[in-house]
Amino acid sequence: NGPHKGPLIHAAVVEGAGFLVADGPADLDEIEAASREAGRSARILLRVNPDCVPKGMNRATATGSRKHSVFGFDLRSGEVEIALKRVASSPHLAYAGLHCHVGTGIRRAEDYRRPLTLLVDCAARAQRLGLPAGVLDVGGGFGVATSREFETMEFLAYQALGRLPRAPDPE
Repeated sequence: NGPHKGPLIHAAVVEGAGFLVADGPADLDEIEAASREAGRSARILLRVNPDCVPKGMNRATATGSRKHSVFGFDLRSGEVEIALKRVASSPHLAYAGLHCHVGTGIRRAEDYRRPLTLLVDCAARAQRLGLPAGVLDVGGGFGVATSREFETMEFLAYQALGRLPRAPDPE
């Protein structure tokens, strides 16, 4: 999972990695080519970008936003549907399920509700194409009370002046 997999894709296919996460169309191309070359199928998770930014999160670091993140197949443009159909027709791609990453440092459990609902809807679409989802992987993580994300101006002040922002309120 993650960006810039490069030659790791081929090694993962050859070694029979548990899953490869296709973070977008280019990853899917590379995984399929490596699988074809290796003469075996690769078990994959498709990363869906839910286009959700949790409340209070700095949009520049939100991995679940289409505006600021290159990760994941886009729901609105139809990339998810195209990818599912491609996987269903490929002898080199073994669909294992779906993945999404909402962000890091999330404070409220309800910020996962919409992404989870969208992921379940994508799983239903996959099921209709004969692709049962064995895995629904929801990435991201809950923040702790003693840490928080920099606000945009705080980040710029830190970058330009080396000035640290105020400490988080543990309450």
